[in-house]
Amino acid sequence: MLKEDDFINDIWKKHDEYNRTRNKDKFFSKHLYRNTENLLTLKSLLTLVIAIIATAGATYAGVITYNYITKETYTDFKQNPNYDYSQDMIYQNNFYYKKVMTYEEYEKCKEVWNDLVEMNEEDFNDNFVVIVAVENTSMLGLTVSDVSADDTTLYIKFKKDENEDYDKTVTSIKISKNLDRDIIKIEKVEKNIDYTDYERLEDLPHNYSKEQAIKDNCFVLENNEIISSNKEQLNEFVDNARNGINSFIRIVSYFDEQVKIKDLEYKDGEYILVSDDSRTRDKVEKFYYNYGDEIVVEHKSMGTRYILKDNKSNTQRFIAIIK
Repeated sequence: MLKEDDFINDIWKKHDEYNRTRNKDKFFSKHLYRNTENLLTLKSLLTLVIAIIATAGATYAGVITYNYITKETYTDFKQNPNYDYSQDMIYQNNFYYKKVMTYEEYEKCKEVWNDLVEMNEEDFNDNFVVIVAVENTSMLGLTVSDVSADDTTLYIKFKKDENEDYDKTVTSIKISKNLDRDIIKIEKVEKNIDYTDYERLEDLPHNYSKEQAIKDNCFVLENNEIISSNKEQLNEFVDNARNGINSFIRIVSYFDEQVKIKDLEYKDGEYILVSDDSRTRDKVEKFYYNYGDEIVVEHKSMGTRYILKDNKSNTQRFIAIIK
């Protein structure tokens, strides 16, 4: 029989491995590219959002920007039950996208997306359309923040906007052909954390010792037990956040010769969780960002679990388990 420590660490290991796959959000949320009950209840009419950059045709350090127009919609899976984004869209960074260059193709797309950005046949002389769909509910609440291009690549950037309607799953963008490039890069721009009293996450040494983490005022766990001096540091963070006080905590967990570092900030009503798994066996190079509006504390027989929840998208992420 597994010892309790081994059992807990095995659960965390499976969770971490799953969280780093393209399918990670299946564990927490429904995908938005399949015909599910959740999709069938989406609003039939969504808010029209038009974003126009004032500096049309401006060039900054080799990057060109032009006016663009966006409109949000959803995929009509009810009328197209056999449709899947992977059939005709390209996957990238938790997005699916499709470039539409002709009016004929645009008309076919309207069979799947019935509320695309308005285009007529003449519009395609000078413009094209990029249709972007989010992969899962953890990507909801995004809006286009920038469209630009350099010599080789068209860049489309999204940012989280708390005012956005969480029912939207697809964004269509009308873009000038002056920005048309063979390569398209779509990315979500993450919010910055305030590191006033801590070294930036990317600047920490790879061999980050327990002694140094404790000295740096981190909340330090070893095999899910607190080894830093302030045993109540995480609970104090939770209490401060619940009282509306902007706060920050760095959680460093040591287990099975691996290290996981999580930065958790509460600021102006929102939690930001940044996870660094580069010191685990998988040596993941990128950071994982998650957002939420509530921390749930659950007392279980194996220990106390701290969970970050986003009630708008109905997703959750584990922060820590403490014995």
